[in-house]
Amino acid sequence: MGNETSEVHLRLSSLLASLKLFDKAVTVLKSAKSKYPKDLTISDALARLYVITGNYKDGINEILYLFNSDKNLPLTQGRIYTLLSNPEAVEYADKAFQKEMKISDNNLQLLSLYSWFLRVTKQFEKALDVVEKIESVSKTRGLKLYKFGEDSKRDGEYDIALKAFQKVISMGKNTDYRHAALFMYTQTVEEKMQSSNNVTKEETRKIIDSYKDIIKEFPRSRQEVDCRVRIAELENTVFNNTAGAIEELQKVVDLNYNSLTVIEALNKLSEIYIKTNELKLSEDVVNKVLNKYGRQTNNITADELDKSRYLKGELLFYREEIDSALAIFKELSVNKNTDIANDALDKIVLIEQNREHVAALNMYSKAELAEMQNNIAAAKNYYQSVVQYAPNEQIGEQSLIKAAEIDIKQSNYDEANKILSQYLNDNIYPMFGDNALFLLGNIAEKQNDKERAIDYYSKLLANYTNSLFLIEARNRIKELRVKV
Repeated sequence: MGNETSEVHLRLSSLLASLKLFDKAVTVLKSAKSKYPKDLTISDALARLYVITGNYKDGINEILYLFNSDKNLPLTQGRIYTLLSNPEAVEYADKAFQKEMKISDNNLQLLSLYSWFLRVTKQFEKALDVVEKIESVSKTRGLKLYKFGEDSKRDGEYDIALKAFQKVISMGKNTDYRHAALFMYTQTVEEKMQSSNNVTKEETRKIIDSYKDIIKEFPRSRQEVDCRVRIAELENTVFNNTAGAIEELQKVVDLNYNSLTVIEALNKLSEIYIKTNELKLSEDVVNKVLNKYGRQTNNITADELDKSRYLKGELLFYREEIDSALAIFKELSVNKNTDIANDALDKIVLIEQNREHVAALNMYSKAELAEMQNNIAAAKNYYQSVVQYAPNEQIGEQSLIKAAEIDIKQSNYDEANKILSQYLNDNIYPMFGDNALFLLGNIAEKQNDKERAIDYYSKLLANYTNSLFLIEARNRIKELRVKV
């Protein structure tokens, strides 16, 4: 009988809500809850109504009450997040959490929910304190703190990530994650410096020294592999020390920790040899990978082996052996929804749409190779030559965009603006019009002309409804309008 009566209340409130009579729907449910306090379907319906109406005070309390019973973390997070629409709501929710914590401060589910709340509201110091509490209750030997550091690093919250990793490191023998935390701490310092776009060579050398210290402490381990790969990357990109990078990667290969790390290191070696224009050495390395590991069906190495095959295709493309390159790209395109497959599809489209323009296609391959080797002047000249070879073709228009992108990278904004504007004016139906408009918006932003940037992005939205740049253009407009 009771269940039937509560069902009547639920149906009535649902009807009232469908008529947008939310206050009356809430009144009906409150009445039902007073009669049937243990019926969680009533609390669930109330919580939904509070979320719909933005009633954060009653909503937060009802949601937490429901969570204490059903422990549905994802649903609870979604509902609370929806209600955090202003600072007052955040403050109220924080106090509600603290009140709950006084009742049950060792409740792991509640602690996890509270740490999530503190993270999404950017109260990182308090969140770290809560995670420390979770660690003390769950006794995971530093895992919770380590995961918190990983999540913070991934979100670009480097300062709090460093603190979390430092706490794990300071646990000494009481943690199983000290070696991993040492590596992640150093990598976080590296990423933090790079994000500032003001990293000195002296600071980079200190980071490399930190990686070397980890190698000394944990030799012949996964940490040694990861550290040597990072050292190679820094030597190559920051110091242009390709010999030093090659030496580190060769040590990873010689260590032979497992098949995956060896293949990854050899692929990176192949890329460096392309950069130094030692294409024969690059091909030898790729062939070594494919001959030794190419028949493996292990899912763990599949992506890296596909990367090796793609590098093989690229090298053939650079040698102007177009048909052989195309065969490899077609083979790689079969595995859908991977980055390599997408890159291979781009190459297939480029080749098949321009088979009749052999000179332009060969010149384009020279441009790509020069750009990979950071020979920017040569790359731009090659792209401009492609435009001359095939001015009204897909490859010509694509090369024009590439040339403009090079100017943007070199801060030649006026030249890039001139190229792109003329391209749009000269073509009634430009094949890369959306790309051109997006780049023009980028240039306007860099020149601090926010109104003009918004205008370019808006034209993109209006004229290219299926563009790959739609989402980013919308995001840029939203951000710029706030600033304007």
